[in-house]
Amino acid sequence: MNAFSLQTKRTYMQPLCTEDAAFLYELNSYEKVTQFTGDTAFSSIKEAEMFLQKYTQFQEFGLGRMVIIHKETNEKLGWCGIKFCQEIGEYDIGFRLLQKHWNQGFATETALEQLRYGFQDKNIPKIVGRAMLLNVASLTVLQKIGMTKIREQEFLLHAGVLYEIRKEAFEDELN
Repeated sequence: MNAFSLQTKRTYMQPLCTEDAAFLYELNSYEKVTQFTGDTAFSSIKEAEMFLQKYTQFQEFGLGRMVIIHKETNEKLGWCGIKFCQEIGEYDIGFRLLQKHWNQGFATETALEQLRYGFQDKNIPKIVGRAMLLNVASLTVLQKIGMTKIREQEFLLHAGVLYEIRKEAFEDELN
């Protein structure tokens, strides 16, 4: 396990790194996993590795997408995390799981821990989430973690929704 990790009841998360290239290649190779993301499959494990070499969210901002690992089986389930979009000055939460792990609460569980980390440890005032309107599962997770719908907007050339949660609202929900 990396020196930095976050834990939930069933998982631990650690920053994505080049050792995750084969897993990321596999994850993005499933059309049902990427159909609402705007991402395409990597052409090879090497391409996934090159992407991860350039992924510097943790080095630059102290947060980013993290691989989700099941505590009992040590199996990689997907990723979840907050990234900083420097161009627009916004923190965005995202998650992606292998289809066999859908509908088991892993996205909600890990996203809640990511929000806790972002608000309590990194003192971020607001975190947003975006999803395509057709991505009912992701919209449901954004609602379950306490996010509020702000508006509908185009998302990767598709109808989408912008959600947000502020630090105060998250802390109120914890109390």
